[in-house]
Amino acid sequence: TMPVADFDRILAGNVRATFLLTQAVGLGMKARQRGHIINIAATDFRHRSHSIYGLAKQGVIHLTEAMALELAPQVRVNALAPDLIADNEEMTDATVRDAVGATPLQRLVTRREIAEMVCLLCTDAFDFMTGTTLVMDGGRSVPRIKQGQE
Repeated sequence: TMPVADFDRILAGNVRATFLLTQAVGLGMKARQRGHIINIAATDFRHRSHSIYGLAKQGVIHLTEAMALELAPQVRVNALAPDLIADNEEMTDATVRDAVGATPLQRLVTRREIAEMVCLLCTDAFDFMTGTTLVMDGGRSVPRIKQGQE
């Protein structure tokens, strides 16, 4: 089990911080009649084995959806949920190898790709999208059936 202090720290750094920042900038954007907020979740929101971190990232997604409703139509609020990031120094070679092997695109997302998607989501091309979480996992979360198991 996890110490309560760690639980509080993880939720504060993800859910509470997202809430406070979205409120702080969102109200100003709404008053100016325009704005984009991009929250950062993670694919951990899908994994029950990732316990508190997954819960925190699911909370970020829930806040994204709730704030999208609250700040519409002036402000678009969306989220990105990247999977494992290619240049994460904390991952072992085995973790990288396993993740890449389970990813149809045969590589991990990069920090640059995440930054580029944040920028793209703030363009007019995405003005009709709000309350959405885009998963950036190279197809890793797409359900697959191995040949012969059909």
